[in-house]
Amino acid sequence: MFPSTGKVAEDIVFIMNKKLNREMGKYIGGMEWDIFTTLSYKNPCKEHFNRRVMENYYNKNRNLINTMFFLSERNKNFTNVHSHFLISSSSAERVMKKNKPLYKWGHIHSVMIDNNMFVTEEGVLSVGYYVTKFFEKNVDWDIFFE
Repeated sequence: MFPSTGKVAEDIVFIMNKKLNREMGKYIGGMEWDIFTTLSYKNPCKEHFNRRVMENYYNKNRNLINTMFFLSERNKNFTNVHSHFLISSSSAERVMKKNKPLYKWGHIHSVMIDNNMFVTEEGVLSVGYYVTKFFEKNVDWDIFFE
């Protein structure tokens, strides 16, 4: 059972968002990914700033990136965001080296994905569920293809 708010409209939105982020987690987790990265900004920023950073990063590295998914995740009091992004690349090691310019914005944590480590019972990457855990209708996200 979900934690009811006592208000039908809020409960319906809660259920819809849970279903939405679960389905998006399956979809994203079902794709082939090589790199998982989190960018935490040192200065407070909003979604539109994060989007510009993600678009610039993709555009500068599009010759190495096959697919990139990002999601802006808000902090609890909505004063800042951080970004999770997944990358598919045949040159993953080279892409990892391209993360250095992102350090000017804050802290970067980037790992190569070992598909065996992240597979759920459903056969999808659990990192897909992690990245989309707060996926809602009004969250800023995008997916870029070559």
